[in-house]
Amino acid sequence: MEIRNMKAFLNVAELQSFTKAAELSGYSQSAITVQIKQLEKELGVQLFERIGKQVKLTNYGETFLQQAIVILKEIEIAKEIVHTNEAPAGNLDIGVIESLSTSVLPDILIEFQQKYPHVSTTIKTGLNSEMYEMIKNNQIDLIYFLDEKLNFPKWIKVLEKEEPIVFVTSSKNPFLNHKDITLQMVLEEPLILSEKGLSYRYDLEQYLASKNMELHPVLEIGNTDVILKLILNNYGISFLPYYVVQELVEQGELTILDIKEVNVTMWSQVVYHKNKLLTPQMKAFIDMLKEHTKYNE
Repeated sequence: MEIRNMKAFLNVAELQSFTKAAELSGYSQSAITVQIKQLEKELGVQLFERIGKQVKLTNYGETFLQQAIVILKEIEIAKEIVHTNEAPAGNLDIGVIESLSTSVLPDILIEFQQKYPHVSTTIKTGLNSEMYEMIKNNQIDLIYFLDEKLNFPKWIKVLEKEEPIVFVTSSKNPFLNHKDITLQMVLEEPLILSEKGLSYRYDLEQYLASKNMELHPVLEIGNTDVILKLILNNYGISFLPYYVVQELVEQGELTILDIKEVNVTMWSQVVYHKNKLLTPQMKAFIDMLKEHTKYNE
């Protein structure tokens, strides 16, 4: 039983598409079809039903899927055992949202590359929905994102950390001279916000809607570095994860507004697909992330 045929089977089963499986593996669609037919002939059963554009596992396919996952994992483990004395090497593809990539990752990546020079790391940024799609399609090894606590059957979560979201402005903003600052007062100030669709902004909008209140930002932008530069220059108020502003708050350049009416908390999380082998470079990166951010498993 050829390994490549089983890998082709897993890709088709996961993506529910011969075309997508071909794109992922670098083979032609006809080659994937031949590999699946070879596997079916060897097993003596039909693994997929193809009706129109729909691809679905048969009952035989469902049964073989679990065994194929176990077999391929055991093969990968055997390969890794041979190289247990070697330092992590190879490729590491990480999907991450923009705010974490600019605020948390830089120092970690510098140390990681210094410690593991034979690992080639690629960072892909995007919205949560894009990260979820990439991990589903095996385009990345793991994802590092901010959202409500999420647990899906096809994910293995290795890290999660509670992340408060705060209203913040320049410590020189005259707005801070007001006593008893309220949410309504904040909403009347120039607001510099992240783009729509981000988890923490969505939660804020939902809370405001429940109070018949609305956001009217003067600027929306996905780059948190730009937002920070604007509010540091005393241009309005923003609503950001605490990890984005922590250093500037501790330096006294930014001030967090104590708005007790709003309590939005997200969780930064790291997950990988359950069918993905935890490679040495993945494990090394996760361990370093734990060390730097003091995560709870």
